[in-house]
Amino acid sequence: CDLIPTIENTGIDIHNATLTYPFLHYKLAIITKKNLPVISSLESIMEKPIALKKNSLFINELKSNYPNIKIIETKNDRQALEAVNNNKAHYTLLPLPIASFYMSNYAMNNLFISRYTNLSYNVYMAINNQEPLLLSSFNKAIQNIDEKDKREIQNRWGSIAILERIDYSLIWKIVAVIIAILS
Repeated sequence: CDLIPTIENTGIDIHNATLTYPFLHYKLAIITKKNLPVISSLESIMEKPIALKKNSLFINELKSNYPNIKIIETKNDRQALEAVNNNKAHYTLLPLPIASFYMSNYAMNNLFISRYTNLSYNVYMAINNQEPLLLSSFNKAIQNIDEKDKREIQNRWGSIAILERIDYSLIWKIVAVIIAILS
């Protein structure tokens, strides 16, 4: 494989690959339950348990800044959100696109974004080490995308549309009963 199109820098060595410059940047959101007060800052909830995906780059960063932090490690981001949803953790930290995807696709309606942090989440591409020209080309392309175009791309491809489906079966049953009564 010559490239992996999206990858986060977890600090784990990627064999035979080099990361491009980051091409997407997100602030991490503090996600908690709707019935809890709005969080004033990340520092204000450091004594509360947090759910984070195992091998998340932020685990080491949080542990070094807050040695007493209680981190519940999960298999993936969805499980981190479920831990918050099921009261096993007080909050989690995720970039908006990931949080929005899971919250809308898995009906986690009890969760909300309480605040954004100053922690950044960057997305890279991984390029095979045997393709230095490909790495150079991608890095030049990433550097040449201006901020306006980056925002436009993120808004166009990163926004999530939530569509509600209407169950017409109940309507048809009511109409059938009314027709039966009128007949």
